[in-house]
Amino acid sequence: EKTITALEEHNKKLESLVEEFKKDKNDTTILVQTPRKNQDEVQELKQSLRDAETVALDARKESAFLRSENLTLKEKMNQLSDTYNQMEKDCGSYKTQLEAGKVIYKKMQSDLQKELQYYLQENAKLTSLVEDNNSKDLLPY
Repeated sequence: EKTITALEEHNKKLESLVEEFKKDKNDTTILVQTPRKNQDEVQELKQSLRDAETVALDARKESAFLRSENLTLKEKMNQLSDTYNQMEKDCGSYKTQLEAGKVIYKKMQSDLQKELQYYLQENAKLTSLVEDNNSKDLLPY
C-alpha cells in the first residue's frame, strides 16, 4: 500500500509536470507564432513610455512656471498691499485736514454773519438818521 500511495503521488507529480510542460510549450508556441505581435506590443510600450516621460517633463516645466508665476504674483500682491496701506494713511490725513477745514469754514461763516449783522444794523441806523434829516429839511422853520 505504501508503494501504491508513493506511485500515485509520483504519478500526480508527473501529470503536473506534463501540464506545466504543455503550458510552457503553448506559451512558447504563442511567442514563436506571434513575434510581430509581441514586437508591436514592445513598440507600443516604448512609445507609451516616451509619451509618459514627455508628459512628466511638460508637467515639471509647467510646475516650475507656475511656481515662478506664483512668486511674481506674491511680490506684486505685497507691492499692492504696501501701496494700499500708504493710500489709507494718506486718506486718513486728508480726512483730518478736511475736518480742520470744515471747522475753519464754520468759524469764518459765523464771523462773516456777525459782521454782516453788524453792518446791517449800522446801515439801518444810517438810514434812520438820513430819513430824520430829510424830514427835518422838509419842515418849515
